[in-house]
Amino acid sequence: MPVYNFLIRLYYLLLRLASPFNAKAKAYIKGRKLIYNEAFHAFCRINKPCIWFHCASMGEYEDAKHLIELCHQEQSFKIIVTFSSPSGFCYHINKHPFALISYLPFDAKNQMQRFIRQLHPSKLIISRNDIWPNMIMAAKEANVQLFLIDYNINERSFQLKMVSDFYKNLFAPFNTIFVQNQRSLQFMQKQLKLENIVLAGNTRLDALAPSDKINSECLNEFIDQKKIILFGSMLAGDQKILSGLNVDIFKTHKLIIVDHEPKIANVSFIEKCLGQKVILWSNLKTNNDLKTFKILYVDEIGLLKQLYHSSQIAYVGGGFNRIGIHNIVEPAMAENYIAFGPNHRYYTEAIELLKTEETCCCSTAHDFNQFLGKYLHSHEKAKMNKAYVLKNVGASAICFNHIFETPKIHTAKEVQQV
Repeated sequence: MPVYNFLIRLYYLLLRLASPFNAKAKAYIKGRKLIYNEAFHAFCRINKPCIWFHCASMGEYEDAKHLIELCHQEQSFKIIVTFSSPSGFCYHINKHPFALISYLPFDAKNQMQRFIRQLHPSKLIISRNDIWPNMIMAAKEANVQLFLIDYNINERSFQLKMVSDFYKNLFAPFNTIFVQNQRSLQFMQKQLKLENIVLAGNTRLDALAPSDKINSECLNEFIDQKKIILFGSMLAGDQKILSGLNVDIFKTHKLIIVDHEPKIANVSFIEKCLGQKVILWSNLKTNNDLKTFKILYVDEIGLLKQLYHSSQIAYVGGGFNRIGIHNIVEPAMAENYIAFGPNHRYYTEAIELLKTEETCCCSTAHDFNQFLGKYLHSHEKAKMNKAYVLKNVGASAICFNHIFETPKIHTAKEVQQV
């Protein structure tokens, strides 16, 4: 921990130095100065057991979303959701009707102790993998029950014994770790010698509604009764697929492009490699000639899940980067034919969906163009992809039943009286 504490403080110093020049670093620093506001203090005064959910960003929130809703239905808890990233915090700060939205404090021991001392949570539920050592240590010292949901292990991260030992010690304080698949269960039990593991499945599946389609006249005017190919969660490595696209598809189809993080600078690249003018999502309402555009670039976060319901074919990004592909269950639920890059071996849904003809791994633009050729003029939807999602829902209920089958949870006031 001394080495970690030195590195985390060095990281914070570098963020402060970068904040005048980097918008994300600036938001990170500014946001954490505003944690202890009036809304936070009012929340702490509510005399109910506090359930604390922590999510790194947007994706992790989607993993926890249905479990948060199940907790809210109980009506006996107060709920706080913390975010590490500005994108997750800023999107949800004014959109959550029943939970307090907050930044997670910087992971210094004294800051985490202060946050937990004032918040006094009964349970801390972390979504996926945003685990901070001082947060875990401070929570355990305060007798907070710890749970990790939707965990999917990447064995490559544990090849070094030093790293493996670090994570084993980090996982040890958790009351229960809920994993997505049998592979993660066996690795954590056999390699890390952990006993507090439960196979639950992917909680993200429970947050998918049968139809989340955006009801927008402007979007419909852009689509103009054409079929849509959607490029979602795009990263730099995926540009080879986009740039090699067969431009003949513009005779019958239009494109919607959603980068993992919107960057207006990418628009000129898209226009150059595909030879088509691009309309921005933010300009849809002010443009009177939407039907003439063939490409829509979405310069706003939080819309991707809904936009999949307007497309028939989806390419999901991330498969040419180190971390791997992004969320493919959302386009599956929307009955899209799905393609993605080669880095997908640690993703259960990808492996399972590849068993159908409706999903494809593409290593080159030529692969993707061949995949398009099969379904470009199909009038059928990808029903097998949606069927897979519906067959595997229920992970959030497994987590909820396990987490809350515990002795009575004390409120902050009751603890003070003991």
